[in-house]
Amino acid sequence: MFSLRFSFLLLLGFICLNTIFISCNSKSDTSAKEVVLKDSFPEVSLPSVTDHPTIQAMGLLKNVEDSGYPFFTITIDFPEKGFSNSYSLNVEEIKSVDLQTLINSTGKYVAFAYTTKSENALLDLKLDGKSLLSEAESEVAAKSFNKITGILSQANVVTTGDLPGELKITDDHDRFEKFSFFITPEIVQANGKVVVGYFEPRTQNTITALEIK
Repeated sequence: MFSLRFSFLLLLGFICLNTIFISCNSKSDTSAKEVVLKDSFPEVSLPSVTDHPTIQAMGLLKNVEDSGYPFFTITIDFPEKGFSNSYSLNVEEIKSVDLQTLINSTGKYVAFAYTTKSENALLDLKLDGKSLLSEAESEVAAKSFNKITGILSQANVVTTGDLPGELKITDDHDRFEKFSFFITPEIVQANGKVVVGYFEPRTQNTITALEIK
């Protein structure tokens, strides 16, 4: 009887030890697999949602110029740094400051936030050697600027609102340039035809918030 009980306890002990051993091996295998997975698939950093991060600054309001409502060009001087810079302001979007109050605040300090980006500015557009823009605008094409020759598209409707439209020029190699521009009836008539566009890259600073100090 004692021998039978001893054998049963011995068997039970063996089963427990075996269970613990299997459990440890399982954890070891799982841990090893996790290491392999982490090494094979490193953590990926997602890009920022904001393409054009906001910059905060403070300067002396030097000038407010009408660029065609609702857009105004704001010139701000930075006396401590020895330079001035220009910014675009859409008064329909930035309603925290009254326009007349802003104009009367020339010479005062303003705190503002803005975004900056580089885009191509269309300086002239020619069809059969003749400019589709006004004479004043087309004079700049006499200088050495970038140009693209190709089919004009997306210019089938005259711009009637306060915001510019967008036109596109595609060359024979399927390379293209897009331009924000106020589309006129003359440009609409050239839509679908071969044109020459003269342009240059420019930095666009756009005010997103402004406070007069």
